Amino acid sequence: MDDSDEAEKGKVNQWLRSKEVTTLKNGKPDLDTVNLLLGELDTILKDGNIPFTRVTQEGTNKSFIHLLMEKRGNGFHKEKSKKAMQTVLDHLDKKLIEETRKNKSLIAKLVSMQESKNGTTLLHIASHKWGNEVVKRLLNLGASINLIDKNGKSAVTTINPDVLERFLDSKCSLQEEKDPFYYNDHDQEIEFDYNFLQGEQSQGNKMKSLMEISKSPQHEDLLTHPVISTYLAREWGKISVLYDLNIFFTMIFTA
Repeated sequence: MDDSDEAEKGKVNQWLRSKEVTTLKNGKPDLDTVNLLLGELDTILKDGNIPFTRVTQEGTNKSFIHLLMEKRGNGFHKEKSKKAMQTVLDHLDKKLIEETRKNKSLIAKLVSMQESKNGTTLLHIASHKWGNEVVKRLLNLGASINLIDKNGKSAVTTINPDVLERFLDSKCSLQEEKDPFYYNDHDQEIEFDYNFLQGEQSQGNKMKSLMEISKSPQHEDLLTHPVISTYLAREWGKISVLYDLNIFFTMIFTA
């Protein structure tokens, strides 16, 4: 690493760990800062084993994206905030297309990070302080809807129902077109992607977000969406099999 690289790394550390970070928190993002942080992120994604602490504020577990989002700019600084956020999201979109499956997982972990004080995620912040476009792009990057903050709330019911419905629509796809010489239209099936409901969180957390949807008058209709309804049917199938087995063995050993 040459002197210029060391100097840039030093700037990044200073911005994240000293008073300079207030430049980001006050909604006055410096694009040079953002680009340096994205350079650090690229190193992490390329290596695959470097922790996100290199792009995270010390003591808070807030990624630099948290810091950009928390206090978006107003007035004169509004366009600067928008430009900085667009730069970050465009960069992550590009990496999502270019990188390996492992790095796709790393990007999902980055945009699902929870800050240490309140357990707030980027989706919690974006759905309150930013527009639908930012929320949609975070969802597409893999931000988890299952994570709950320290008040026991997920971000799912603060997301615009139309945005959430379009996201669910994106999780439905037709199977690859089959050879019409052997198959007819009735043979084509729809595939559902449940990965966004099956993160590293516990089963309780997975169902927590769906329970919150069921209690929200604006969101409850989404429970009938094919992705959610088929997922619930599948999960119930697993539970009912275990229940039936438990009854079966109970009857055998108590007979």
